[in-house]
Amino acid sequence: MITIMLVRQLPSQLVPGEMHALFEVLRDTSPEYRTTNPQSQAEHARDCERIKPTLVLIPYTYDVSILSQAMEKGFRHIRISAGEVTELCPSKPGLAFSFKPFKV
Repeated sequence: MITIMLVRQLPSQLVPGEMHALFEVLRDTSPEYRTTNPQSQAEHARDCERIKPTLVLIPYTYDVSILSQAMEKGFRHIRISAGEVTELCPSKPGLAFSFKPFKV
């Protein structure tokens, strides 16, 4: 079973295009969705450790700096834009975060 943790969004807020993009890359029609609303890096990291999601789906406009502690612990973060699923890449000191095409 694939668990997708949604940050600051509900499963009902995913539009059909986003659902289709997830299905295309995951090939799983029934992932489990869990929703969180973290207010800090530490809270987001704790949520990831508690839920242990396969993937963390972040809104397109979300401030990615709050994700760094969880990413350091190995939790994969993705977003969907224009029907494409991309994965957040860890930044190096002094560099901004970047996204790359998502591969399972």
